[in-house]
Amino acid sequence: MATVELIRYGFGLHSVADDFEDLLRSLELTYSTRHLAAAGLTASEIGMAITAAIRVCRLNEIDPTNHFRSRYIFDERKHDLYTEWRMTRQGFALAIMHAPNITPAIARWQWELVNGVE
Repeated sequence: MATVELIRYGFGLHSVADDFEDLLRSLELTYSTRHLAAAGLTASEIGMAITAAIRVCRLNEIDPTNHFRSRYIFDERKHDLYTEWRMTRQGFALAIMHAPNITPAIARWQWELVNGVE
């Protein structure tokens, strides 16, 4: 699939330290919407799960941008622009916990999360 990745850059003035911190934080965003789709979620279910997960972050006074980032991907073949979400492991776990439909893959992830709690 021929795609072009669009990255939105901020227009404010940032220090080198802020940019470096942002870079380090982005390295933790190892999961994406593709992982949720591979677990059997549809595009609308992914949106609902991520929205609920971001709400959990906000209710716990955690900055959701530390765990979720969106980026825009342009598919040249389809001439379509779509949003891809990148997530930390915690963000991915929250999205899995809030999946509206349970598939066998979602159930395995949820069980793995429960077993990891001590």
